[in-house]
Amino acid sequence: MKNFLQLLQREIRLFFSNPVMPTLYIGGPVLFGLLFGFIYVDGKLNNLPVVVVDLDNSPASNHFIDILANIDALDVQHVYYENTETSQLLMGEEYHGAILIPEKFEADLLIGRHPEINTYINNANLIPSGYISRSVYAAAAALNTSLAVEGLKRNKVPSSLAAQQHEAFKVNTFRQFNPASNYSVFVWPSFLGIIMQSVILVVLAISFASEFENHTFANLVSLSTGSIFIAMFSKLIPYWILAFLLLGVYAVYFHFFRQSLPDKIGPIVLVFLIFVFTISFQGIIAGLLFKNQLQALQFLIILSMPAYVSSGFSWPFEQDGLVAKLYGGAFPYMSFVNGFRILFIEDGTLGDIKDYIQMQFILLLLYGSISGILLKVNIMKIVRPAI
Repeated sequence: MKNFLQLLQREIRLFFSNPVMPTLYIGGPVLFGLLFGFIYVDGKLNNLPVVVVDLDNSPASNHFIDILANIDALDVQHVYYENTETSQLLMGEEYHGAILIPEKFEADLLIGRHPEINTYINNANLIPSGYISRSVYAAAAALNTSLAVEGLKRNKVPSSLAAQQHEAFKVNTFRQFNPASNYSVFVWPSFLGIIMQSVILVVLAISFASEFENHTFANLVSLSTGSIFIAMFSKLIPYWILAFLLLGVYAVYFHFFRQSLPDKIGPIVLVFLIFVFTISFQGIIAGLLFKNQLQALQFLIILSMPAYVSSGFSWPFEQDGLVAKLYGGAFPYMSFVNGFRILFIEDGTLGDIKDYIQMQFILLLLYGSISGILLKVNIMKIVRPAI
């Protein structure tokens, strides 16, 4: 028993004497749990933005809109009274759904003609699309029951028979941008992004950290004649070429797994390259800060993994808590996965994702500048003693 207690004490000392172990084992779960709490703060989706196209503008249609507005999951942000292109409304995440109330809706109800309300849902993200569909059907059921009860009262029939009446109107649901609810289509942008982020961040961090561990950084400075740009881009360009080749490999996978390639290859390549450039600079920063491969890897594991969940790839980004939004926005993965989804699934254009591109460029300039400053500081430590 004494030996066993000594072994326990030994292991505890070993655990706390190695800074990597407590940081990963304690710091990681604490940070992850806190961030996940900020992301799923309500546990369900609320106030998903939808738009209503009311071509009838009657008391009945206005009553239906009021019912929609009272459902927690929905936020009726705008009501149009003329035909509007629903595909354009649903592009991106400005609106998750569009509800079209037809002309003569109330008149058809009064004569028992059973009009139909059409619901168009952005199915690029499967989670909010399910909430929208259920909420619209709940609103339709409430209005149908209300109309049935009113009709029964007029005919002096007991209101308890309302549930037995057939529907006064119907709701049709049209899922756009992934009508088959194909999970591989939904998950592909996030899958590509997280793989490239993990690989490039780690490889660039290890590449720079290994220069200090192997005492070869001075040689790098000498060969680059002390130039920040030569030193940095001589190490970056090979990995950028490999990243571009990997994108070609994934294009082959599309054919191999019988997936259709997107039509707009140029914009997708552009967004992909900006993403690669930005995360490369993040990797450089980690390598220059820690100068140790294991510590740099530890740092990236703890910080980058929550960015996957807070990015909005499945749980909509606008539903995150403020802290989670700030955290997710600090990583280029968020703007990449949301912009790539619009290009890839929704057949959008660069104009449709201009906000995400602007965010990417801001992060590119920010992390590029920080990595340049850190590299300059480390180069000066080598150059000044020689002078």
